Amino acid sequence: MLAPCGLTCTECSVYIAARDPQKAEELAKQWQQYDKNAKPEWFKCRGCHGDDEFVWGDDCKIRLCCIKTKKLDNCSLCNDFPCQLILDFENDEHEHHTQAVAYLRRLIENKD
Repeated sequence: MLAPCGLTCTECSVYIAARDPQKAEELAKQWQQYDKNAKPEWFKCRGCHGDDEFVWGDDCKIRLCCIKTKKLDNCSLCNDFPCQLILDFENDEHEHHTQAVAYLRRLIENKD
């Protein structure tokens, strides 16, 4: 399962925690160092292509643009790739975001 931004859902700790109560407990404890209110119930994500109720962030601008507005499976299929949303995502402080966008770039290269 590929999120619009290039993240692989099945490798995501939030997605995994949504399917495994023990992992959800562990993840909530990890997150409590940043948010003392973190709870296992937070983790109910079924992937970006699922119901709005079961996505990690219902306010994700990349998901809203790609899936909801443009009706694309992922951002590599967009004529505007890489847009500013993707560039900002790629260049934030999370290395796995950089890797996700690199994967989308490889998809485009391999398509030609």
